[in-house]
Amino acid sequence: ERVCAGAKQVDFVCHSAGGLVFRYYAEIEGGEFRRAVFQGTPHYGSDLAKLRPLMEARQFLGDLKLGYDPALERAIRDGRGQVTFDLQPGSLFLRYLDGPQSKTTDSIQVDRDRYAIYRGRALKSTQAFLLESTLAVARSAMKRSLAKQLSKETALAKSMRAGIDKLKFPAEVTRGDLAVTPESAALEGVKTIHTYPLKHRELPKNAE
Repeated sequence: ERVCAGAKQVDFVCHSAGGLVFRYYAEIEGGEFRRAVFQGTPHYGSDLAKLRPLMEARQFLGDLKLGYDPALERAIRDGRGQVTFDLQPGSLFLRYLDGPQSKTTDSIQVDRDRYAIYRGRALKSTQAFLLESTLAVARSAMKRSLAKQLSKETALAKSMRAGIDKLKFPAEVTRGDLAVTPESAALEGVKTIHTYPLKHRELPKNAE
């Protein structure tokens, strides 16, 4: 409103959760736009909570570098703020965002042909396999370390061992851009979808 008289001729380029903010603007509030480009937007959520244990287990993963930049890693590790709840698959916010178009008579119908999606896949299949193998070795190392520190089979030892067994790379890492899966980055009704071998934070920066 400050820059131009109206938004009918404005193109919105949205990265990550910013795409959800745009969809709220367009699909819930009826905001005007010409086209919208989504880069790594988790339309169906991203389970960042599953990534946090990987950050905490870095010391056992040796030289393994997943390629998270400091800002993204800090956000995953801290896991604070409303966004962590809103981005959970099936969250109240995501259900509300997907609900009004089909469940109310006065809903705002947005032509999703005006949407385009750019999503990333950070790892090749062989790289994902190597990551899984490395994590299997790391789990064994963590169990040995735990056995030395807690020789008795206490409730704490059982709980920690169960946590180690559950430690795995989520689909966001093995098949996605390290933060969002390809399925979540897609959106029903959008036909223009491009997939690039890029990480989450590289999508808005890569010249291609």
